[in-house]
Amino acid sequence: MLKETLIAGFGALLIWTGYRMKPESQEQAEADIWVEGEPILDTSVKEISWGGNALFFDNTITIAKQKANALIRSREGVHNPVSADSLGKLTAGIGHLVTPADNLKKGQVLSNAEIERLYKPDFNKAFNAGLSQAKELGKSKDADFIASLASVNFQLGTGWRNKFKNTWALLKAGQSTRAIRNINSSLWAKQTPVRTRDFTQAINKAFTTPV
Repeated sequence: MLKETLIAGFGALLIWTGYRMKPESQEQAEADIWVEGEPILDTSVKEISWGGNALFFDNTITIAKQKANALIRSREGVHNPVSADSLGKLTAGIGHLVTPADNLKKGQVLSNAEIERLYKPDFNKAFNAGLSQAKELGKSKDADFIASLASVNFQLGTGWRNKFKNTWALLKAGQSTRAIRNINSSLWAKQTPVRTRDFTQAINKAFTTPV
């Protein structure tokens, strides 16, 4: 009887110990899964309420930035050393128009760090302008269109709409076909047809595909 009591007591102790240890074991297992899983790279996503208690993550801006960065880099290339463009203006790195404050001279070779330092504020300025313009046109959820507008702002400057007032007015009126026709007949299209094709294709998609 004593032996059976001891065995039963020992068994109960094991069950109790296992029960007490289970949550900790589960926690460790979950921690291992978390550590081994895919890292969260996009820390700029915005949690948005969408009817009732449902939530979704809107990472349009993050995707648009990635697309804009890739598009601008591919179209601009890298000017190194510092050189003059077709208008005789000094350019450096990724489409950066040299200013007196840059203290750069023609023929000067830039390091990768210097190129990125010049590019970052130029990119941010162009992207923010493109994002603002996309919102004005009601296309703030279209990452491709935002990226294309960012590229336009990078190439022509953030005041490009003052040069293409009719085109902008047509876009605001939703008359994308006429806007594209204006762009294709412009001097801009003759000088840089690839850049304008990027833009007109983005316009066509943005104004014909619900986003």
